[in-house]
Amino acid sequence: MSTTQNGTTPAVLITGASSGIGAACALHLDQLGWHVFASVRTEQDADALQHKASDRLTPLFLDVTDAGSITAAVETITAAVGAAGLAGLVNNAGVVVAGPLECLPANELQAQFAVNVLGLVAITQAFLPLLRQGRRGTHRCAAYGAAPLASDGLTGRAVCHCHPALEEDRTAAE
Repeated sequence: MSTTQNGTTPAVLITGASSGIGAACALHLDQLGWHVFASVRTEQDADALQHKASDRLTPLFLDVTDAGSITAAVETITAAVGAAGLAGLVNNAGVVVAGPLECLPANELQAQFAVNVLGLVAITQAFLPLLRQGRRGTHRCAAYGAAPLASDGLTGRAVCHCHPALEEDRTAAE
């Protein structure tokens, strides 16, 4: 069983833990003895995850795009971990809006960015104080860098998909 320097069980928040990588991480850390706060969106997902885990795993209803939901999650986790804080945060929540850029409705793309980018920022900002309490919160990311990366990623992929030769070059480079 894992323990922190002060002898407590380390705690972690994993967003997007209903399925896939998030669920796998939650179950793995639970098996290692961590107290896992696993964010889910439905009662069914909470039950399915809890059925596979120990009592150290706490399903947490959390919508990364809703400030009230985030505040409630901070309060729940703060009450549970106390002065020990959080030892980790796994920002895994995400949605996919698939298709060529020219075919994507702007509102669907905005919804994707709300979860995948702004939700990540909101969760990170909200939980940094608990991470600092756990003495592992040394998150260093300048917000300025996010916009150029998103722009480069979006336009770079769009160009590659418009020109087959560029797509071949990008695929070979990866």
